[in-house]
Amino acid sequence: MKLKIVISFLTILMVVLVISYLTVFNSSGSGKQAISTAPLKIDITAISEACTIEEIWAADDEGNDLVAVNTYAEKIKTVFRNRDLKQLTSMMNTEARNEFHRDGYLKQKDFNQIFNEEFINMVVSHPIICDRALAFSMKPIDSNKFSLGTKWPNRIFFEGPPNAGLANLSRTLDEISGDNVFAKELQNMLSDRMAQQGASSSEDSFQIFGIDVEHPEIYESGLPKYWKLQDQNIPTPCLVTNYILEGSLSSLNWPKERQENFEMNPGLYFGNKIKINENIDGNILAPLLSDCLRGIVSNGLVFSNPVENLELCYSELSWGTGCDFDIKARIPIKTCEMLAPNINGRCLSSYLISVAVHSATTGTQGSNYTYMIYGIFELENKQKAVAPLKQFVSLNDGYDFIDTIKIR
Repeated sequence: MKLKIVISFLTILMVVLVISYLTVFNSSGSGKQAISTAPLKIDITAISEACTIEEIWAADDEGNDLVAVNTYAEKIKTVFRNRDLKQLTSMMNTEARNEFHRDGYLKQKDFNQIFNEEFINMVVSHPIICDRALAFSMKPIDSNKFSLGTKWPNRIFFEGPPNAGLANLSRTLDEISGDNVFAKELQNMLSDRMAQQGASSSEDSFQIFGIDVEHPEIYESGLPKYWKLQDQNIPTPCLVTNYILEGSLSSLNWPKERQENFEMNPGLYFGNKIKINENIDGNILAPLLSDCLRGIVSNGLVFSNPVENLELCYSELSWGTGCDFDIKARIPIKTCEMLAPNINGRCLSSYLISVAVHSATTGTQGSNYTYMIYGIFELENKQKAVAPLKQFVSLNDGYDFIDTIKIR
């Protein structure tokens, strides 16, 4: 009888263990852990064991509190251990959110669908940070910026407050000052300097400002590689970029509010405040398609002699730089015409496009990106023009705009 009871107990225990194992296994496979973990405590002892005295001195000279830096890094690691997308996005600044995935896209994804195991393991096993983040030139960038990982596409960049080291020293003085007159005087001096320079070492003052996105969202599949009209490829120089739009504002001499609206919604002004193919101090913001195909207009700039290479974008200095574009989404004809209500003609084709104009010296590392809806219009005289219609700060904003169109 006792043997049967023991066997029954062991059987029940085994079932419980198997169920527990399957629960943890399934939850981690779906991108969520069953048990959350708290951040590990980081103190000066951990820093002194991991970093050299030279690195600690350098951080102090730069005004960085390595305890605060690594405490925040530990918070990021904890988010990755717990695989918590919501918490991760809450730690990003506006720039990082714009470049990361959209909220609507993330709702349909688990953590492991956004980050692979290699990335996750890199983050959670990252050693103590002793130095600033590295730039493309492999030199440290701004003194208050740090990273988990050093090679694309496995990097998370975060930044702390300026002069965090001052705040850390002030906090230490506050603890030891007591009746020490000298310590109190030094603390007062530091308080004045911190107030002037905005120093803080609170972990709440840190933010993620960038995460490598190896696989960006594919908003729409089956898009063409080239923009064609009647079997004619539209070259990149036909697309006027944000740099040219912004540069033309001084010539327009408009009130500031109108200038800002024009930058983001140029289509509203064509055919009204600005004529199609109008030359504004050497810039044509909505050029005729025939002129850019002949090389008379390149990226909105007008040239007396045709440019030599239609695959390059030319500047005021007339040198050609690499440029290209990616079609990101189709825009309905009705929307295209709604974005340019004053153009006397009909929209033939329209896309949300990402345009990159690369630096002549640094290649893609120095690229300027434009996220814009463009439209090709056939005018009353049957000529065709290419017009920038609506600009976005990021592709995510463009995708969100298209989503609102679909809801209407």
